[in-house]
Amino acid sequence: MLRWAEEQRVSREKRSIIQDLSVLTIYGITRFALPATRTRQAGFVDKIKPAYSNDSSLFELGCYVYFRIDLWHVQNKCDKFRKDALDFCLDEFVSVFEDALGFDYANEIIQNRLDLYGQLIREGDSDRINFYLLQLLIRTKNNTLPELHDFDNYTIVISDFFEKMGLEITVKAFESAMLPEIFNNFKYIYQRLENGQH
Repeated sequence: MLRWAEEQRVSREKRSIIQDLSVLTIYGITRFALPATRTRQAGFVDKIKPAYSNDSSLFELGCYVYFRIDLWHVQNKCDKFRKDALDFCLDEFVSVFEDALGFDYANEIIQNRLDLYGQLIREGDSDRINFYLLQLLIRTKNNTLPELHDFDNYTIVISDFFEKMGLEITVKAFESAMLPEIFNNFKYIYQRLENGQH
């Protein structure tokens, strides 16, 4: 996915601005797979990162990112372009990752995750969102394909303390660096659509 995202980002192919938005969102998601930046914790994180620098982990993270994008729309009352933009972006996300991972049930998994995260946000339980995100990412270690889950009867995966901590640091760093950029891309594209640009 890293190569696809980079090729799409620099492509001179003529696209609509919604297509550009979709590419930029997937590109942002793939930044998760890059080596840690040089911080105090980078050496620690670099030990666990290779096991999660794969397309399965990026897909699982992408499900979470699209939940956060949808939540951003609700919190910022951005309804005008929400359905068209999100439908297009999600369709392309599904298509690209089904090709990359060689499976055909990405839609079901995304809906499974959106239902889970949506229920937890309605219950005001953001800690459980973080818990499930880490649990679901741990299950993608070494490119293990994501699966549908019954979250009422969910078996917890016990992982090494340092691996879990390293993954948590990586997720938090991604959230603080990339999510604001992704939200800004949506805001920018919507401003252009308001001005009649397509």
